[in-house]
Amino acid sequence: PPDENKTVFELKTANLIMKCETFFPIIMTPKDSYGNNAALHEAEIVFESRTNKDSNDAPLVNVCYYDVHKLDDEKKYEILVNFASPGYYHCSVKYMDKILKTINAIVLTDRDTERMEKNCKALSFDTEEEFDGSSMNPRLVPLVSGGAKLPVTESNKIHYLNKLAEYRLRDRVLKEINEFMKGLNLLVPTELFSIFDENELELLMCGLQELSVQDLRLNTVTSVSGQTIEWFWTSVDQLSQEEFARLVQFVTGSSQVPVGGFAELQSKFTILLSGETGNRLPYAHTCFNQLCLPVCESYEQFNNVLMTAIREGAEGLLIA
Repeated sequence: PPDENKTVFELKTANLIMKCETFFPIIMTPKDSYGNNAALHEAEIVFESRTNKDSNDAPLVNVCYYDVHKLDDEKKYEILVNFASPGYYHCSVKYMDKILKTINAIVLTDRDTERMEKNCKALSFDTEEEFDGSSMNPRLVPLVSGGAKLPVTESNKIHYLNKLAEYRLRDRVLKEINEFMKGLNLLVPTELFSIFDENELELLMCGLQELSVQDLRLNTVTSVSGQTIEWFWTSVDQLSQEEFARLVQFVTGSSQVPVGGFAELQSKFTILLSGETGNRLPYAHTCFNQLCLPVCESYEQFNNVLMTAIREGAEGLLIA
């Protein structure tokens, strides 16, 4: 067996981004000609939590996200095996405990991990495609030009996993995606989609994610005191999930919050007084996640102007 001398990573319980750092052994019992033998899959994955606070990073494109909070152990295991496994190799099932630790977010020790380079099993910059029915052998697809002759090494391993991810998540189904987009654009012109960002489009097409008023309370910064702030929280407590999402979009510019909740906003959710009185509407500085509230004479008046701003201003008319 290979030397067990390196700690590889922690499986963080947050949204997961497929990136690579070191080769990691993944074990499964395939339902194929291998029978009861296990198969060793070696791939490079880093599971790292990422939120909007990563302002210095390049835009995350062509990235596959998995929310581990919504997956049972079997699904987590399938992600590790089916996505991150470029090859099949016979091995002992003694490494199964490492997969179970990873699934359950237990930090791997030095004895749990294996050095990557010597165990690449001659990986190259190509990947096996499914059987096409005309041959018993899988079709090899190059990930780069001349990929079959380019071995995976320590120096190019990150590039390898990025190209593997691009192929499996995008290029393999690019023809189907393009045809789908052509059909979709016959019904909805591209220019109509262009007015929405990805979060707004997801809200329209997929519905809402659950938002927590208590989480917002714990992560709000304010110097406002007295009836105004009390009325604000009273109003927020009575909002439906859709209205709450509109409030969040009104203040932050997005109807959704990062994986870690309101605590992970780039700027804290902040409540200020606008200096206005009476029936003047609240306004927001979305660049700084600031909500500016007027001073009202009664709760009814306050709730009315707040709800008017949320309902009529969430699309940008009242955003400052």
